[in-house]
Amino acid sequence: MILSFGSCIAPTSSTVSGELTVKSDEFGEWRYAPTRCYSGEPGGFFGVDLIEGPEGSDRIVRVVEDPIDGAALRINVPGEELSLVVEQDGCRDWDVQLDRTNTRVNYVWNMDGHVEVSCAGEGVTIDASLAFVGCH
Repeated sequence: MILSFGSCIAPTSSTVSGELTVKSDEFGEWRYAPTRCYSGEPGGFFGVDLIEGPEGSDRIVRVVEDPIDGAALRINVPGEELSLVVEQDGCRDWDVQLDRTNTRVNYVWNMDGHVEVSCAGEGVTIDASLAFVGCH
């Protein structure tokens, strides 16, 4: 008797939509429209990296949830070796949602969520409307 076991592999893909705009007195104005996302689990943090551009691009928005301090954004400044860190304090609108799904890819939990943020202060204005699904 020959036993045959079929395998079913569900395709997994991540999607990212929306954009983030930064206006800075010191660094000018720029806009990110991320097209890829990755779970922060392999990097040791609860959150995602939202990336615009090809592999190796420095156009990254990191969305992270700290168990004590809450959610924060780290936005790489294009062409600079630094990031802006944005927390809820001083923001007019702050809706940051990170959800670990019940699916894993290569032992990494998929992440879903969104960022709806409008912040202004100290020469910087940030507006973001981003959504992401299946980041792994």
